[in-house]
Amino acid sequence: MKIGFAGLGNMGRHMARHLITAGHDVTVHDVRPEAGVEHLALGARWVDSAATCAAGVDVLITMLPPRASSKTSCCAKAPRGRWHRVHCG
Repeated sequence: MKIGFAGLGNMGRHMARHLITAGHDVTVHDVRPEAGVEHLALGARWVDSAATCAAGVDVLITMLPPRASSKTSCCAKAPRGRWHRVHCG
């Protein structure tokens, strides 16, 4: 399964790591690039934006704090429940 994972903080980093070690194809993004170092070493792909993280995946998981970063994230749903765009700002 292709999984996009945005948010590699206290909770997200562990969840994403488990998905990678379980054999899933995981693409990761965080506002702090250094947060993805461990995941890249395990085989994840890094992308520079939440929109790119959402593109071409079967599932998008966001693990964002209930503050500014999640308030500025907006996801639009395409037909059949697929995410087609994430706009931050």
